[in-house]
Amino acid sequence: MAVSRDGRWVATSDVKAVVRLYDTTTWKEAGVAKGFSLALSPDSKRLVVGDPAGQLHVWGIGDGQLRSQGTVGAHVRQVWALAFSPDGKTLVSGGADKKVKVWDMTGQAPTVRDTIEDHRSEVAIVAFSPDGKLFASAADKTDIRIYEVKDGKFKGRSVIPNGNPGGSMGFSPNNKTLAAPTLVKTGVLWDVSGDTPKETARLEGYGQRMNSLTFSPDGKWLVSGGQENRVAVWDTSGKKTVEWTVPAGPRPGDYVGDTAFAPDSRHVITANGDGSVWILRLPK
Repeated sequence: MAVSRDGRWVATSDVKAVVRLYDTTTWKEAGVAKGFSLALSPDSKRLVVGDPAGQLHVWGIGDGQLRSQGTVGAHVRQVWALAFSPDGKTLVSGGADKKVKVWDMTGQAPTVRDTIEDHRSEVAIVAFSPDGKLFASAADKTDIRIYEVKDGKFKGRSVIPNGNPGGSMGFSPNNKTLAAPTLVKTGVLWDVSGDTPKETARLEGYGQRMNSLTFSPDGKWLVSGGQENRVAVWDTSGKKTVEWTVPAGPRPGDYVGDTAFAPDSRHVITANGDGSVWILRLPK
């Protein structure tokens, strides 16, 4: 899931590989595309969608409707993850072929700038720090790799063993902390301000698997989503403050695939396995 910086657009995907773009002024669909992974450009003018065949589809949303701007081949099989750099000039994709690809987005169509082949399994999650100086990629059930980014180049800095379930992870607004879910019903916060990441908090008591973990824009809270249709809000010490169960599907075990805060840090948006979207408000 992706939320535009101004809060105008929300893009979600579901288990059937359908991406939907919503205009939050009306909460009506502005467009539908085929794919699983997605990323909104920082200027809210483009939506990039990765599909099961390894392609990237670029869509323009300048007039409030999706208009195709082209398709390029990216990976062998599924594109699992996408992320724009904060300045919008770079897009990174992660795929089932275990590769991370770095794309130049300054032209009419994406062009490959670099290919990173450090992971031993499928690349499930990618994320930039808010200042664009760090990048993290998480491989399925193995590790997270942290890179320094300078002048468009990615230099490996550290490796964190972590069983990544897929979904989403994120950096804190001050760029110093990385939050990620694990395969053992928890989430973990790491201090990544130095060369060696240090665990600072563990978010426990979730139930079944946690799929996503990201910070609020003000840095005070984190939101997680996962199995059993659970959504939880945590403080940065790892204490759970709020928990909801949302009707994310008709069967036991249906799930919340992704979660994010709105720009006001007060509202939580969930993208659910059955394709539904819920907006939740934190108590005052």
